Amino acid sequence: MLRHKVFAEGVAKQIKEYLPPEYTDVECKVIEQKGNNGQLSVGVTFIQPGKNSAPIINIELFYEAVRNGVPLENIMQELAGIAEQSMNSGLSITPRQLNEYNKAEEYLGVRLVNTKANRKELNDLPHIGLEDLSLIPIIRFPLPDKSGYGSIKITEEMRRMWGVSTEQIFERAWENEELPRLQGLGKFISHVGSSKELFEIENTSTQNSNESMYLLTNQRGIDGVALIAFPGVLE
Repeated sequence: MLRHKVFAEGVAKQIKEYLPPEYTDVECKVIEQKGNNGQLSVGVTFIQPGKNSAPIINIELFYEAVRNGVPLENIMQELAGIAEQSMNSGLSITPRQLNEYNKAEEYLGVRLVNTKANRKELNDLPHIGLEDLSLIPIIRFPLPDKSGYGSIKITEEMRRMWGVSTEQIFERAWENEELPRLQGLGKFISHVGSSKELFEIENTSTQNSNESMYLLTNQRGIDGVALIAFPGVLE
């Protein structure tokens, strides 16, 4: 816990260097909170003048990422992005939500990652293998303004703190996931922003040429690839 707190103090001191100029008046403080299970957790809170609420970002997972070799510069940029998004939208990722399973379980979701590319990180993450891929559980927070989602990977440390098994986490996570759906590839391409920048498309034949090709996805359009492992989908 001491190492987490020292890391948090460094984050609180330097994070404003990574935030846009309009956040120069934000006060960053280290905060410790105790959950119902007595477990202490460390976060950094971002206090804006005139605002009644302040987002809190749990830093322990980011500390573990740095310890596992992720460049500190990348971590600080990611933290700054989450902080800015949280201050704009009101998203609050609190240590209390992360520490107590009965509060976190409603936010559980599933993500699919490449096993080889994430082999080192997977040592500290509960996961299930799927060929050369791995399923990992995440906590997915919807933004209040419905503009998107924030997410945090669940670590073995968190799983042990919750006192639940990997199987229990995945079972609950699948309950939270949206039902899979198939979308025609032609329809997908036509909705990818300025698709001409990404694909060479012949206007007269797009739909016909892709009638037999489909994408497995979800309504949210985020982490839809994980649904290849949704119960019953492969069958």
